[in-house]
Amino acid sequence: MTSAFDPKNGQWRIAWPQRISRHDLIYLTPPDDPMNGLAVGNGDLGAMLWFERTRIVIVVNKCDLWDDAAFDQPFSNWDGDQEEFSTTLRHGGRIVIDFHQPLFDLFYMKDACA
Repeated sequence: MTSAFDPKNGQWRIAWPQRISRHDLIYLTPPDDPMNGLAVGNGDLGAMLWFERTRIVIVVNKCDLWDDAAFDQPFSNWDGDQEEFSTTLRHGGRIVIDFHQPLFDLFYMKDACA
């Protein structure tokens, strides 16, 4: 069986930049839905970016940002009455940059109309 890795000299036989560029994520328009936002982060600290008509919205979270609820009762996060009493992952923060101009409107974006 052939392999892309040569164990004799410890080298890869793959042109990595060209191989990885096939999987580039390209947005032709700025994402305007938070569910389709641009996810950035390193596994510990992360952010989701999306664009509204005049502003950029960035939601920042951290993997270990938990509230400090007491553990005097069993965890039952599916019960609405218990949600405020159970330890849960919390929201980190939100950064909103508002330009007060329709910068992200498709009318003003040349690449989106190409």
